[in-house]
Amino acid sequence: MNREEAKSRIILASDFGSTLETIHHVDLAKNLHGLKVGRQLVGKHFGWLVDHTKVKGVKNLFFDERLNEGVDQMKQDVNARADLADYLSIDIQAGTAAMRSAINANEDRVTLVGSTIASDMSEADCVELHGMSSKRRVAYLGSIAARAGLTHLTASGHDLAELRQEPATRNMTIFATGIILNTDDIHDQQRVSYPSEAIRNGADYLVIGRAITMASDPERAIERIAEDMMLA
Repeated sequence: MNREEAKSRIILASDFGSTLETIHHVDLAKNLHGLKVGRQLVGKHFGWLVDHTKVKGVKNLFFDERLNEGVDQMKQDVNARADLADYLSIDIQAGTAAMRSAINANEDRVTLVGSTIASDMSEADCVELHGMSSKRRVAYLGSIAARAGLTHLTASGHDLAELRQEPATRNMTIFATGIILNTDDIHDQQRVSYPSEAIRNGADYLVIGRAITMASDPERAIERIAEDMMLA
C-alpha cells in the first residue's frame, strides 16, 4: 500500500477527552478513514459534534458505545443512534437475540460493529475470566457475531490471527485496537501491536488514539504510523 492508502485505513480514536478536545481532533481525522468517539461524549453537545464532523469533512464517524442491553432496549438504543453515525459498536456478549434485534432495528442505516475484548484486558485476566486465551476468546466471540449476522468486528491487533483462520470470521471486516508506535504509547493497554503487525495479522482498519492525540506532533505521528503500515 502507498502512504495515502495507509492513512485511509486509520480511524482516530478520541475516547479520553472532552467535547472541546474532540473538536481539535476533527481536523486530524478528516484526512483519515474517520473519527471514533466514546460514550462519554453523549450529552447535550453530541448532536452538534455530529454536525461539526460532517461540516469539516470527516468521512466516517464511529460511535463506540458497545451497547449491551436486552432485546427491547437494544432496539430502542440502535434506533436512537443509527442516523447519527456511520459505525456503531455493540457488545457481542449482549447475546445473539440482542444482536439480531439490533440488526433488525437498524435497517442498514449504520454499520454495526461487534465488540470482542477490550485491549486493556490482560491475558491473565482473560484466562481467569473466560478459561481460554484472548486469541481463542476473540475468535469464539467473532464466530457468535457472524452467526448472528454481523459483518464487522473490533479486536486487539494482538488477537487477529485466529479470527482470520476461522471459517465464520475470516472474511469479516476487522477494526484493530491496541495499536502503538513505541512502548511510551502503551498507557493502560495490555494486548498491543505495532501498525504493520496488525495489518499483517489481518486488520482492515487501525483504531488509534493516544499514540496520535498525545504525541508532541500528532501530524507527524500519523505519518509515522502510515510509514509503518507500508512495511506490512
